[in-house]
Amino acid sequence: MRRVLLCALVTALAASVGFCQQRADTPDAPVPGDGASKVSAPAPRAWAHEMNELKAAIAELEAKMQFESGAMEFEVNPRQPAPFFSLFATPADSPSSRSDVQDPGSAMESKSASRWPMTARWKDGFLAESDDGQFRVHVGGNLHFDSGWNAAGQALQFGPGGTGELQDGAYFRRATLRVDGTLYQHFEWVAEFDFANNVDNDTAAAQTVLGSPSFQNVWVAVNDVPWIGTVRLGWMDEPVGFEHLVSSRTLNFMERPPGFGALSLRSPGVLIRNAAVDKRVTWAVGFYHSNDDNFGFGVGDGQYAETGRFTWLPWYEDDGSRLLHLGVGGTHRHLNNNEIDLRGRPTVRTMPGVLEPPLAETGTILGSTLDGVDGELAGVWGPWTLQSEYYGAFIHDAFYPNQAPPVGLPRGTLFYQGAYVALLYFLTGEHQIYDRDNALFGRVIPLRNFSFGDGGWGAWQVGLRYSYLDLQNKGINGATLHDIDLGVNWFLNPNLSVQWNFAVDHREPTPSGSAGWTYIFGTRLALDF
Repeated sequence: MRRVLLCALVTALAASVGFCQQRADTPDAPVPGDGASKVSAPAPRAWAHEMNELKAAIAELEAKMQFESGAMEFEVNPRQPAPFFSLFATPADSPSSRSDVQDPGSAMESKSASRWPMTARWKDGFLAESDDGQFRVHVGGNLHFDSGWNAAGQALQFGPGGTGELQDGAYFRRATLRVDGTLYQHFEWVAEFDFANNVDNDTAAAQTVLGSPSFQNVWVAVNDVPWIGTVRLGWMDEPVGFEHLVSSRTLNFMERPPGFGALSLRSPGVLIRNAAVDKRVTWAVGFYHSNDDNFGFGVGDGQYAETGRFTWLPWYEDDGSRLLHLGVGGTHRHLNNNEIDLRGRPTVRTMPGVLEPPLAETGTILGSTLDGVDGELAGVWGPWTLQSEYYGAFIHDAFYPNQAPPVGLPRGTLFYQGAYVALLYFLTGEHQIYDRDNALFGRVIPLRNFSFGDGGWGAWQVGLRYSYLDLQNKGINGATLHDIDLGVNWFLNPNLSVQWNFAVDHREPTPSGSAGWTYIFGTRLALDF
């Protein structure tokens, strides 16, 4: 715009000068003494004065335009068709971003964007980042479509204290959208929501099907804080448990082991985390408000939680193709609404968790606080993966049934526990990727993606897992559960996979009128982008 106005003024000035020169120099111009009317030409001094005034006006206007454009902090770039696409402008020295091709009426490009041009590419979703690394935006999501078929004994379903009918079904287990990124190098943020209407928390006393999205991870963090590392504030996973913290995008089986929902918690709060010794040691500790919902809030006077995790890699070789992971975690929390209900759900689900009958359940217990402990063991040896975990939960000042005395009987401190061990093997030669920043297993990357053209078959993995859950203590009959899972995973590429799981469960309640076996076969189509 500045150059257009300057060009217009210069053109007008040149035209004026040329016109006056033509009046003075043309042969047809009247001369004194020829009898025609006399025309007196301006004196040279007057023309010089007028030229100087016009030059001064142009210089003043140019200075004013430069000041205003600098204050507004924009440049005109005619090659960029719209402000959105200006984020992905070509480098500043290319013809499309040089000032000599700018023109009025074009889109406006931020000067900050010209200093830090954004480039877009695919990296497990849409990723745009600046050349200097200070800004990054990633857009992705996660879709899990599950189908399952149940076969269970009559006594287990309909006997005294039975589970109720276990039905076949198909549904979206997860349907999440996620946007995350980095601002000004040190500030990180995530906004992730699940639209599948599931309630993941397995400790709430009552659950209903809700027709609105639920919070997954919504937080802001400051990285590279001296002596501290990272400070995170918002709604997030509490730092306890290996299997709990592993993303649902990269689970080795369709579901986590039964009963681990007691420590699988997302809550609003603040987290501090860091790593040391070349990321072979990590630690994290957080302070949270206890809750039993997935909707971004926790309410209750004095109902807070402190949760932490410590991990160590005593052995790490060949970029993680051989390693040993050890970890320990724990939580101390005041129970939300002074009550808790522990459940052990099937490891192949055929309907939303709110509707799926649990295979083991304590019922609602009144209590004051819960102390949880967790131990982790994981190892990778080439294509072999071993993963194991143990947890225990102590519920203090317990009353059951869930009514105030004298109807509810005091039970003192209740203790419940669970454990699992899993062994997996890649038939196609890959190894389980280990994320050292988070001390967890990460995304599987096939050696050759599936393709019809070059014969690539993706990555194939088989696995076996045994899980144990004990929800019986001091007369509260939540049943004991033994769970065996056989799994086959086909990773067509890093973002698309198919899983097949066959789960065999044996339920042992007290009394034994509803004891028995369940058999569930399930499959999942998983898209992670």
